[in-house]
Amino acid sequence: MGITLVTGGTGYLGRYLIDSLLEDEVPVRALVYSEWKGEELAERGVEVIFGDVTDPETLDCSALASGVDTVFHLVGGGNDGRVNPHLINTEGTRNLVTAGWPAGEPAGLRALLYVSSSSVYGRSAGPVDEETPPAPRIDYSRSKLDAESLLLALAPRFPVMIARMAGIYGPAAPMLGTKLVRSGQMRITGDGQNSISIIHVEDAVQGLRAMAARGRPGRIYCLGDDEPLPLYLFHNHFAQLIDAPPVRTASLRKVQLMVRVVTFLARLVGRPSPLTQTLIEMSTLNVMMKNGRMRDELGVELRYATYSEGLAHCADRLAAEEKE
Repeated sequence: MGITLVTGGTGYLGRYLIDSLLEDEVPVRALVYSEWKGEELAERGVEVIFGDVTDPETLDCSALASGVDTVFHLVGGGNDGRVNPHLINTEGTRNLVTAGWPAGEPAGLRALLYVSSSSVYGRSAGPVDEETPPAPRIDYSRSKLDAESLLLALAPRFPVMIARMAGIYGPAAPMLGTKLVRSGQMRITGDGQNSISIIHVEDAVQGLRAMAARGRPGRIYCLGDDEPLPLYLFHNHFAQLIDAPPVRTASLRKVQLMVRVVTFLARLVGRPSPLTQTLIEMSTLNVMMKNGRMRDELGVELRYATYSEGLAHCADRLAAEEKE
């Protein structure tokens, strides 16, 4: 059995993916930026190498891809508007491939999976799938699409596959905003009627591993559950499950004004703004992804096919943890 290389292994999705691989006794190598997070992985039997995809000089060519037959490239950033997304997502992807396979010959490599984003579809007027032309609205989405193009151009020489990932939720997921919901401070930008595609983190892992096992190189796969829904319904259903106050909306005009004010004040003190226009754009996208290719080609049977099933699981886990 070859080694599986995971980038972004200390993030929310990455931790679940590595857990799944270790449970199946798959040898895992993780490219990690933070030393203390790397130590946590090393204690669990993961081979850790340190490096930064935005800095090619930190990537050890000999250590990165030796013995690797599968790559899950999860590392990414810039969806909050605080860092340059092209540096991380596009150039970071280029640096990873160049460092790992400098001769351009992926001997022994059978799957290179890149986790892209459903945000590449922008504000779609109806359901979308892998054949729908992307229409990115923000730099983050454009950088993800550029990384997709960069990798797909390497096929069929490289066994590249793209996962256009829906919004990932699950126990303690940032997307849930549990503390804000429980305190009544969560706000939805606009009326919250824009549709979102979501996927439970356990199903996201299942989809990625099915791609590695049964996916077709050069293909794009939309990974999402069966039931896109309005953003307002997602947050308020969760609030109801955990006995929290209803999540309220905030007018787009007021939020945009707040972003300008907060950004101005942050610049005065030399700090990054906690609110950005990118965050506003991300929260108002309208995406309803179909998952037929995931189900038919990959044979994925979702554990949480709908938001009600998945959010009930999150609420149950939260209640169990609070009792401990």
